[in-house]
Amino acid sequence: MEDTHASAHELALCRQLENQTLGDRPLLVLRFNIASDYQKMFDEGVRLGDGTDEERDKARKFILLFELYHDSLARAQCPLSSDVEYSAYIEYGHDRPIRKPAFVAEEIRRYLLRLKGR
Repeated sequence: MEDTHASAHELALCRQLENQTLGDRPLLVLRFNIASDYQKMFDEGVRLGDGTDEERDKARKFILLFELYHDSLARAQCPLSSDVEYSAYIEYGHDRPIRKPAFVAEEIRRYLLRLKGR
């Protein structure tokens, strides 16, 4: 029920990206491949015979656009800090942190080392 348009407007007024809100504090941005999850669901739906040709075409376009948008959205966070590390793990879906918590724990360990080294 949150009014996301109003909160987005407030954040835009703060000009967080232009002002590098985090300054030189380290920032870690991890991107996983959510579009691959959508693709798997789409493929299974097609296998089961679901959807018309028109619906399938729209779904394919959505997945392609989502993949492009998601990368842009993740990269858009990078200007928040002058000390940013961006990693894209396109071989893994969004559930990687849940299925392999040690993987994300290693990323956090490296991040903490960056903090400690400051």
